[in-house]
Amino acid sequence: MDICISDNLKLLRYKNGYTLEAIAEIISVSRQSVSKWESGDSVPDITNCVKLASLYKISLDELVNRPLRRVIDNDFPSQGDRICGVLEISDDNTIRIPNS
Repeated sequence: MDICISDNLKLLRYKNGYTLEAIAEIISVSRQSVSKWESGDSVPDITNCVKLASLYKISLDELVNRPLRRVIDNDFPSQGDRICGVLEISDDNTIRIPNS
């Protein structure tokens, strides 16, 4: 089982426009804790996972196990001549733009 909570936390925070400080304040932890969770240096305990899943309106399973970076999200807007969205990076480090 590939636990992808750090990638998911980072993606969800960016997608929802939160800063590290905002997340820390909302769930009553330090900014450093949130940063460590996103970098993969540590993982949130179950109580904080429940708070985070509730904040982002996703299940605990999605937060911990579902690689959200592989999901197409139509909420990412186009910005001028750039397209903002989710990419897939394969095991051989090639970048693939998923079909919409």
